[in-house]
Amino acid sequence: MKIIIAKTAGFCYGVNRAVNLVYDSLKSENNIVTLGPLIHNPDVVKDFEEKGIYILGSGMMVEKTPSYLAAAAIMENRANAIFFVGYADDDTPAAKIHSLENGEPYAFKDLAFVGTLNCKVDKFDLTSHAD
Repeated sequence: MKIIIAKTAGFCYGVNRAVNLVYDSLKSENNIVTLGPLIHNPDVVKDFEEKGIYILGSGMMVEKTPSYLAAAAIMENRANAIFFVGYADDDTPAAKIHSLENGEPYAFKDLAFVGTLNCKVDKFDLTSHAD
């Protein structure tokens, strides 16, 4: 029996869709932040970093986490985007920010800051991952 090992392998449908959407978003956005990892492939992660795509994982986005601080920093700029990955409890900042319409304010109470959502916001439900 002859065994052939592939040099590369593709992504599952959900990951492929998410990665393509991020790359497509670069055509109209300056910086993209995903609040949770889309992929663990080191080559893709390095490419993301070089292109201004930031992946922040802090579990669920709650107060005083890197993803919370990043959302506050980038939400007002139309050239930015925030992408959520996975489950967000209804009472968390992640769910509340995701439910905002463009132009609506969000109060980051512990930061004493009220930001206006101007950037693109989207959520990925990766089919091969459980919430």
